[in-house]
Amino acid sequence: MDTLLVAFLLASLTAIGDRSHLLALELGQRTESVNLSISGLALAAALNISVAAFGGMMMADTLNIRSANLLTGLAILYAGGSGLFARHQLAIHAVQLKPSSLIRITSRFFMIGFGDKIAFLTFALSARMDQPLLAGIGAIAGIMAAHIWPLLLGPEWLTIIPLSTARHMIGLVFLISGIAIIIISLAF
Repeated sequence: MDTLLVAFLLASLTAIGDRSHLLALELGQRTESVNLSISGLALAAALNISVAAFGGMMMADTLNIRSANLLTGLAILYAGGSGLFARHQLAIHAVQLKPSSLIRITSRFFMIGFGDKIAFLTFALSARMDQPLLAGIGAIAGIMAAHIWPLLLGPEWLTIIPLSTARHMIGLVFLISGIAIIIISLAF
């Protein structure tokens, strides 16, 4: 159960202000069918996280506890470091998003999330905690929890939470936590 909760919290906090989060904001403003966007996001998240959890499961046998802790610390450090840099609004003008374009929405979310920091965190948690199914389910639920509100609220979401401030604060906490985990795993 710890794996599920840790994966959920890390994925939901990491996703705030991410490129896929900005895409969800754009889709919340432009798409007539929110259910289709949610379905595309869920499908893309399930595909990405399944690959990451499976890879972590395959690596779990080859890592000892120190190297698994180091991998987890590096994943958290990467998530924190990328949260501190400025993000630019995505331009989706090249692809016309229509209510009947589930494949386009899914492919956009899949391409943005493939190998991204949430997938790396899921990979590391799957390798560290030896419960890839729970890590995958928690990460998918975290992604959905972070992205559902921009899809449902659209432009009003930006008035509720300032994305840059939240992203910088979460990035700073993750950066400090990642450095602490790395130092502890190297020292002991």
